[in-house]
Amino acid sequence: MDEAMTAGDPRIAAADTAIGAALTLVLAPTQVGEQSGSTSIGATITRSGATASAVTVTLTVEEGLTAPATVVIPAGQSSVNFRLGVVDNAIVDGSRSRTVSAEAAGLAGASAAVTITDNDVPQLAFAAAVTTIDEGYGPLTVTVTRNTADTSAPVTVVLSNNKPYKMTVPASVTIAAGEASASFAVTPVNDTAV
Repeated sequence: MDEAMTAGDPRIAAADTAIGAALTLVLAPTQVGEQSGSTSIGATITRSGATASAVTVTLTVEEGLTAPATVVIPAGQSSVNFRLGVVDNAIVDGSRSRTVSAEAAGLAGASAAVTITDNDVPQLAFAAAVTTIDEGYGPLTVTVTRNTADTSAPVTVVLSNNKPYKMTVPASVTIAAGEASASFAVTPVNDTAV
């Protein structure tokens, strides 16, 4: 048989919680393109119960979304509108669901999900510490990077050189399984000609 709890009972939390008082979070739209930008999702956070005091709501978002750290529901109001953004990560990672969570003292929390549609296509990028070198320059390290989230398979990149009398490059370079990039050497040809 359960005993009734009294005001001094340690099982009662120190913070006051209004029974049944809660937050609700609504997002619109619930599906956006990755390129949509920093204000592409409208959000409304609503509180139930008393509205006499302002309430600060803490927001947490999963990777791929941006949001203010907090929003305030003003005294006398039950809700507030704000905007969420989407991060264009330039990686081929498919469509994915991301969650926004809202919490405030004395209120049950809320969460809502949005689907981010990928806008990226597989591509390669080349990078080197310098882009102009002299004939006497030693081998230049060039890095090739793929933009795919799935790196489980190796990728062989075939290289071509339209000025073999100016520089030498390998015929190909392989980005190993589990890796996003690989490096290779480009060597300038010192032809001693002026």
